[in-house]
Amino acid sequence: MKWMTDAKQTVTSSLITGYQPTRHSAINSQEMQDVFKKNRLFKIASDQMEFASPRLMELAYYEIGKILIQKFKKHS
Repeated sequence: MKWMTDAKQTVTSSLITGYQPTRHSAINSQEMQDVFKKNRLFKIASDQMEFASPRLMELAYYEIGKILIQKFKKHS
């Protein structure tokens, strides 16, 4: 677990997958700063993480999602 969450590993994972790093230390690393300079949109996405919030962890979340999708399709 420690290896997977290490800053260097999260930088590598981020570069391979395109997902945002999961550690502040990875975001602040020189390697990620170089990536941010080359790809401004990736930096913007990283900056927006400050305002992110987790999804509801409700058992009925999947069912609620299906209902919402049906309603949106019906009214669009």
